[in-house]
Amino acid sequence: MKDKLQHILHWLPLVIYVSLILFFSTGSVPKEIEKYPDILLHTCEYMVLGLFLYYAFVTTFAIEPVKLAFILTGIGMTVGIMDEIIQSYTPSRFASVKDLVVDLVALGLSQIILYYFRKNKIWKVPEPK
Repeated sequence: MKDKLQHILHWLPLVIYVSLILFFSTGSVPKEIEKYPDILLHTCEYMVLGLFLYYAFVTTFAIEPVKLAFILTGIGMTVGIMDEIIQSYTPSRFASVKDLVVDLVALGLSQIILYYFRKNKIWKVPEPK
């Protein structure tokens, strides 16, 4: 029972965060956030997504680090594509290939940084059971 609760707690931040990304795709972006450049918002948004993806997967599965980085970047890009598709159907929003490129770079960068942190024992992540 305790292991199941731990798995839920490892995945819950990711589920909530992805839900927020998709919710804000519908045009519900707070006015305070809209004043920042889109490229900055996407960079921050998808680097944080990369962090949540990494934490959920590395605490659940034993996957070789380079393979893990590609898997997580692919999953993150799936979220990015869904984000852009939702925006394309939302009045006053539009889909952008530029946003997807920024998302890809941010996800890749987050995986490189997290790999470096883990390799150099800067951040100790619980191992999968």
